[in-house]
Amino acid sequence: GISAAIFALWIPLEFRNPRPLVDLRVSMRRPVLMTNVTSILMGFAMYANMLATFILLEMPSTTGYGHELTSLQAGLVMIPTSLTMVVLAPVSARITRIFSAKITLIAGAGLMGFGYVSRIFFHDTVLLIAIAAVIVAAGTAIAFAAMPLLIMGAVPDTETAAANGLNTLLRSIGSSVSSAAIAGVLAVMVVEIGGKNLPTLQAFQVIFAIAAAASIIGAFIATAIPKPLHNELEPIDPGLVEKLKELHEENR
Repeated sequence: GISAAIFALWIPLEFRNPRPLVDLRVSMRRPVLMTNVTSILMGFAMYANMLATFILLEMPSTTGYGHELTSLQAGLVMIPTSLTMVVLAPVSARITRIFSAKITLIAGAGLMGFGYVSRIFFHDTVLLIAIAAVIVAAGTAIAFAAMPLLIMGAVPDTETAAANGLNTLLRSIGSSVSSAAIAGVLAVMVVEIGGKNLPTLQAFQVIFAIAAAASIIGAFIATAIPKPLHNELEPIDPGLVEKLKELHEENR
């Protein structure tokens, strides 16, 4: 409640300030706004992959679907997921260079959606869970690498730090909402086994379905991002510099 009140007071102050800490007018531009909305959904979907997978792997075998791994074993299973996010960063740059950051974001979000849909049905073995988690991580790496480029291509040079900071914050908000949503689903959809309330398999399927929906919706929203005037990873044609400056001034 206090945070919401502070946020409500902060917004009009930023609009009235001639030199705001975060220029919200810039953030309301269509490319920035669409990227930020997508970022919230991507943050939500990303965190669901990490948190739900750990819990699923550690579920006792008495549930009928659990694999009863220890925390250490579950962590080892998730190593390929973490490595995938590191290794695929250059791939994201290559896709952006060939196409654009917009296409990269759409492709990453779509891959995340595909990975989550597969997770709804394929969870019988640890290997299947690990492969599906890697697919989601691959999409995450590709999508996350594109968002800063989209932001920087849509704001003046003086606003890049603040705009990217806001984008990162919104991703974190998405992750926080994801954590709360997962906890809520796992707390509600339970079955009593051995005197303990444990999440049902359907609880995890609901989580993956929600994450898939977030990813797919994010991909559709990303299609509304205007086509860039130049490739974000290529040198800007000097002839476009003045045109870009004029566009920024018109949108202020």
